[in-house]
Amino acid sequence: MAKRKKNTKSAKSQVWGVIFLGLGFFLFVSIASFSINDPVNLNVQDNPVKVQNLFGRLGASVSYVLMQWTLGYPILFLPLLIIILSIGYIIQKPLKTAFKTGWVLTAWAALFSVMLAMPEAISKMGHITEYYPSGLIGGFIASKMMIYLGKFGSLAFLFLATAILLFLSTPLELAGIFRKLSAALRNLK
Repeated sequence: MAKRKKNTKSAKSQVWGVIFLGLGFFLFVSIASFSINDPVNLNVQDNPVKVQNLFGRLGASVSYVLMQWTLGYPILFLPLLIIILSIGYIIQKPLKTAFKTGWVLTAWAALFSVMLAMPEAISKMGHITEYYPSGLIGGFIASKMMIYLGKFGSLAFLFLATAILLFLSTPLELAGIFRKLSAALRNLK
């Protein structure tokens, strides 16, 4: 009896894994083939514009919402995270690593979104009206950073945030880098 429950649980887990894998694939291809010129409504009769998105009007509509109203191109982390989680379901492994990876990917995506918006925020002194390719979240943060921190403060903050994320997400050790730099400088003498 216990073996039957385990097989049922295994089958359900694998079915959910395949469903999430398909969703992740759909989102990835939709976002990757996003075109700013694609129509975003699903009404076929009233809009004769040819859709460039590989998943047609549905892909164009979904990718538009994700690109414009979230993080812009860095939102590609979302389907990757869904794919990682779906593989965890399929192979029935603990998802603790996937959740840690998710937080790191989310932080990097948000940082890249702000970086994409920063050139326009600098050129318009923080008064951004169009949030492409950074999305609304990245554009809003870059705009507010520019208004409150100025150009130098915004760039310094981005540099600091990048360094912190780099050290949190890789096995780099700051002390080791300074030791190697110090040794290299001693060898120059």
